[in-house]
Amino acid sequence: MKLESMQDVFVNQLKDVLSAEKQLSKALPKMAKAARSESLSSALEEHLSETETQIERLEQVFAQLGKRPQAKHCHGMEGLIKECDEALEAEGEDALVDTAIIAAAQRVEHYEIAAYGCLVEYAELMGLNEAAELLRVSLEEEKSGDQKLTQVNESEISASAMAIGLEGAGVRSGSDEMSDEMSDEMSEDMSDGSSGMDGDMSRDSRDSRESRGSNGSGNGAISRDRGESRGNSSKSGSSSKSGSSSKSGRSGSASTQSSRSRSGSSGNR
Repeated sequence: MKLESMQDVFVNQLKDVLSAEKQLSKALPKMAKAARSESLSSALEEHLSETETQIERLEQVFAQLGKRPQAKHCHGMEGLIKECDEALEAEGEDALVDTAIIAAAQRVEHYEIAAYGCLVEYAELMGLNEAAELLRVSLEEEKSGDQKLTQVNESEISASAMAIGLEGAGVRSGSDEMSDEMSDEMSEDMSDGSSGMDGDMSRDSRDSRESRGSNGSGNGAISRDRGESRGNSSKSGSSSKSGSSSKSGRSGSASTQSSRSRSGSSGNR
């Protein structure tokens, strides 16, 4: 393959996508027939109709370029269709088989989304506006087809597929395991919190006892101070009384002597 211009790259990609769409148009009827879910089968049949229209659009783009529509075998789509065939041949519960079919079909959709996305960009770069518009319509159809498959899977199939075999095998769902883990963590947190509270209460109790002991020592000192004060007051009172008595005695003696002296003087006269 020799590439000399951007148009060579564009035409080469057109040939590849044309081959991919033609291969898919042959594979989709088998996929729709093998689907166990009516919704899945309907979605695949709808995409078959879109694929046939997309082939026509590709041929129009070739015509705009003045070239004959020619497909170049797409090995990528060939491999994706082989994976689809494996899903179609699978044996098992309906929901499980449909899940496998959807996974294979969405790989195809994503491959086509990438292919058409490149074609749209190349056409815009080269100023091929009409071609870009045709290819953009096909790109949006591929995106819509992928979303429909997701909706079918989420609304009808995935929940049933997850439930199959879980109880018999003793397998627990992820939500149950998460619930147990959260419960264990909460228990550990509560245990740690309780231990911390006990430690705080013990420390508070010790602090309270120490405080009471300190207050007792202080009260004892105050009592002793009061006792000493009262003792000093008693001594002071005794001293005061003693002094007064002594003064009174001395005063009485002086009075007696004076009386005697006056009596003696009167006799002499």
